[in-house]
Amino acid sequence: MLILLPLLFFLLQESELPYKPNEEYRLEVDFKFKTKPAGEHFAVDYTETREQAERRAGGPLPYLILHITPFVFSQGEERVKILTKDRKVAHAMKVKLNTPFDLDLGFTDDIKDEVTPGEFNIIFISRDKKEVNRIHLLIQEDGIFMVNGEMRGKL
Repeated sequence: MLILLPLLFFLLQESELPYKPNEEYRLEVDFKFKTKPAGEHFAVDYTETREQAERRAGGPLPYLILHITPFVFSQGEERVKILTKDRKVAHAMKVKLNTPFDLDLGFTDDIKDEVTPGEFNIIFISRDKKEVNRIHLLIQEDGIFMVNGEMRGKL
């Protein structure tokens, strides 16, 4: 029984989905400058530094939206499920070829400070509800933007 338990655990482990090839999609970064709503300016956070409070204090701040356009569905994909780092579903939607869908990430300072999620898996799902491949997005604390393990720039 003790010998079979590790084997069963190994077989039931979730296998890592392969990355969607770069040629099959386009990812565009859309930076905008937005002002945070007034309610967020007056919130007191005793854990933040003076620099973080000054950044939050006012004026337009960089805001990030990603536009993802699939060009090829190699295995009959027709839906996407966007998961955060802790495997919570952020969005789920039907997608079409050559039609972009948006991922609104929010203020870049909030992403870097980990106030909002900075890591996502965009999972492409086939007609028979099988997870086919994924695009992994990661924004690190220092602002480095990674797509499928490749550095794409710095925020």
